[in-house]
Amino acid sequence: MRRWVIIGVVAVVVLAAAGAGAWWLLRPKAKPEPVAAAYLEAWGRKDWAAMQAQVAAPPADFAKRHTDMVDALRVAGASFTPGTATVTDDRAELPFQAKLELRALGEWPYQGLLRLVRRDDRWLVDWSPATLHPDLAEGQRFQRTRTWPERAPILAADGSELAGPGPVVTVNVVGERVRDPAEVADALEAHAEVPAKVAKQALADAERRPNQAVPVVTMPEADYQAIKEQIYPVPGLSFEAGVGREYNGPISTRVLLGSVGPVTADDLTELGAPYQTGDEVGHGNGLEAAFERQLAGTPSGEVRLAGGDGKAAKVLHRFPGEDGQALETTLDPRVQEAAEAALDSLTKPAALVAVQPSTGELLAVVNSPFHGYNRALLGRYPPGSTFKVVTAGALLESGLRPTDPVDCPKEAKVGGRTFGN
Repeated sequence: MRRWVIIGVVAVVVLAAAGAGAWWLLRPKAKPEPVAAAYLEAWGRKDWAAMQAQVAAPPADFAKRHTDMVDALRVAGASFTPGTATVTDDRAELPFQAKLELRALGEWPYQGLLRLVRRDDRWLVDWSPATLHPDLAEGQRFQRTRTWPERAPILAADGSELAGPGPVVTVNVVGERVRDPAEVADALEAHAEVPAKVAKQALADAERRPNQAVPVVTMPEADYQAIKEQIYPVPGLSFEAGVGREYNGPISTRVLLGSVGPVTADDLTELGAPYQTGDEVGHGNGLEAAFERQLAGTPSGEVRLAGGDGKAAKVLHRFPGEDGQALETTLDPRVQEAAEAALDSLTKPAALVAVQPSTGELLAVVNSPFHGYNRALLGRYPPGSTFKVVTAGALLESGLRPTDPVDCPKEAKVGGRTFGN
């Protein structure tokens, strides 16, 4: 019994003699998961300083690497969900699920990987470009593309196009080519009729993304040719030919159709996703604006990796988009032209609407003058003689014949109210 007691005492003495240098052998080792979780949480709120504090050897441009990604992809929000770490000696790997909300495109999910290293019993992120995305290598950068489908046509009752595709030119701002922002803004406002706020926003976007073309306005090719001499030489502007909107059919239908032009701040507030500055939307009180979603569809796009030369190296994600759907109207071009002719000789403002009684379909809607206020559909007037259709129908239904005379008093009392003739 005495021998066992002595051995126990000796063991205690040995541990005590070892002092502070051995206590860590009995303490649980630090785990990489808390560091990874803190790093990813800071990434989600764009706290680059907090992220950098968790990195073993951050590059000098650590924050810029992340803001470049945010700006290039137009990241509106991001979340990162950590997985479970795999530890091998002093190194660890932890997968994470990233979800980036790309403005005016949608959500881009991808599987990422955090590599960590243990230094003096502390885990730190072993950062490299692949931390941003597993396929990103040094010297590469992110790119995004975004393209609207061809706007669907507006059709007349006979299937002919009242509005459809036609040649257009898109005017862009390229930040790295701009010499004088004021000159660019003046050219856009004076010649391309771009609102000052839109021009200012485009210049700001181009400054953030200097190597990308920021679209400002799209116009019919004929309109571009009329101002080309004034706008083409301005440094910082680029021009891209494409297919846009063209209007056909009777000229009087233009006020009914409306127009397509650059999205405004009010449009963005009303329409929301997936629209952004530079897009084309329906304007006016016509069909282009009323059926914007149907006609426009949704844009497609890609997230890419590009080399230093700007050429795409790999596509990381695709947004499919959706085509717009044609809008079929009941307007009959022949009836519309006849209605135009009926009002052609008038000197005072007038309107004519031809209705198919059996269906209620509008066969023609004409305003005189043809351009300007759509009084036929938006004007508010006393019913006047148009109400005689209702009263005549009631009288015939009560048994009178078309040749029977009826009284037409100056006033009538109905339900306690007096109505003037």
